[in-house]
Amino acid sequence: MKYLNPIYRYFHFILLFGIFHSTINAQTLNKNYLSDDVENLINSNPNQALKIAQYLLSKTNTSDADKSRINFLISKAYIAKGDYSTALNFLYEEKNYKKYLNEEQKINIDVSKITLLRNLTLDLQSKKILEKLENTTVSEAKLKSYLEIVIALEKAKFLMNENKTQEGIDILITLQSDVAAITKDFKEISISYSTTLGELYLKDKNLPEAQKQFEAAIEKLNQQNVDNLYAKITALHGLATVYFLKKSMLRQQH
Repeated sequence: MKYLNPIYRYFHFILLFGIFHSTINAQTLNKNYLSDDVENLINSNPNQALKIAQYLLSKTNTSDADKSRINFLISKAYIAKGDYSTALNFLYEEKNYKKYLNEEQKINIDVSKITLLRNLTLDLQSKKILEKLENTTVSEAKLKSYLEIVIALEKAKFLMNENKTQEGIDILITLQSDVAAITKDFKEISISYSTTLGELYLKDKNLPEAQKQFEAAIEKLNQQNVDNLYAKITALHGLATVYFLKKSMLRQQH
């Protein structure tokens, strides 16, 4: 009987440790699931994504590494809502968590800044970040290819705004095989490639090629099961514009 008490105490300690460990794991898993929910809701329901993200930021046990990811997701949600100024503020907040960001995250943050500043007609500031991105070096081969493609896409968008559509088309055409090679690892890059190329062809009045690219973007969205409402609207709007212009041309011929 004299051994029962120490054994009981030991068992009690193990039980408490197990419960504590399970609770910590459950909280970590819960946070991971919630941040995944934010990412999944960004383009389909940005308001709900923002609510979850703000809740995660309010938690005292949210690490700085998690905050860096959540801030970026919040910026993407505001982009989906069309609130570019607020999105930009959250992107610049990321400088406080720079050491927690990996190379791909840093690239994506800079690309988002370029896009937002361009949409806010702040081309000079946008191009400065693009120049910085061009001087960025990465170690991993596929990420290096990804970096080269996103730089080319941003350059093509600037050329489109400057009415230099053929130059933009020429840049992107040479990257077709490179885009295909990394699509498995960077799913949204091929969608961005097709929509951007489609917009360039549309502005260049090359309706058959524009239609081809917008249809390709929609097909990729459906195949990859990517719930990107923003990309889908861009592709559908481009396709609708192609159909409208084709009908207008037919009416003029008759």
